[in-house]
Amino acid sequence: MKLLGLGGIRQGSGGTGSVFHDIDEVISSPLAQWKRPWWVKLVNNPTVEIDWDRMQRFDGRKMMQVSFIDYVGKERNRYLRDHRNKKTRQWILEKKPGYALADGNNRL
Repeated sequence: MKLLGLGGIRQGSGGTGSVFHDIDEVISSPLAQWKRPWWVKLVNNPTVEIDWDRMQRFDGRKMMQVSFIDYVGKERNRYLRDHRNKKTRQWILEKKPGYALADGNNRL
């Protein structure tokens, strides 16, 4: 138990009481239980009605980071990419802070 850092744990706030001798005693202690606020209740069934027929698996490919082109279109994406590259080149030449090669922020 000392290897786990639990050798000197005592019950109670003043350090008095019994010492935990093994992990089973720690787990069965009232101190090990998660105290939820009074308004949180555990239920077996959801408290609101769910239409399970409408439930479907989430498609991660439809996230904005993955399918940006689907949201803005190919032309707008091409324009934004070219504009970013142009401004990045300009800022590198102007030695703008954060755009030096040593900073690693440029994506040309």
